[in-house]
Amino acid sequence: LHKIYAVTQTLADRISKKFGNECECMYNPFVPEEKEKPITIVSATRLSAIKGAWRMKALAQELDKQRVNYIWYVFTNDADCIHSPNVIFLPPRLDVYRWVQQADILCQLSDTEAMSYAINEARAYGTQTCTTRLPYLEEININDDNAIILEFDVFKLKEVVEKIKEHGHKRINW
Repeated sequence: LHKIYAVTQTLADRISKKFGNECECMYNPFVPEEKEKPITIVSATRLSAIKGAWRMKALAQELDKQRVNYIWYVFTNDADCIHSPNVIFLPPRLDVYRWVQQADILCQLSDTEAMSYAINEARAYGTQTCTTRLPYLEEININDDNAIILEFDVFKLKEVVEKIKEHGHKRINW
């Protein structure tokens, strides 16, 4: 009453031929699951205090706490200071723009920037930005209407995560 099954007809035929036993084909069941694409976040930065490492850590913790489906690629040569299964550290590289093009959000949470090249690059590719309220942002028309802005003291962090969930996959026309 025991039967032998193989996962393809080709394999079933080989087993039958090699061992002289009848072998039937039974394909592995596969039911595609309807899954939401994770929000892809990219940062290319040093993980120092002035570059907002503690803000990045707080943001990752809140994203995890709210069970947001995200993956965050951090290009840096600094030590791993953000402990989340959703944050992946990669070494710095010259073609991060390829990642920025594909990302849903570029995250730059610095204390200060003269003019963030990363933010400008994200704008050029239509990638949403999540940034601190840098003084020059209004000058280049980045505001609460077209960016996700985190206060320097991470006040309203929960609201920022809600905005990431709501607008995470949205492309921006600058």
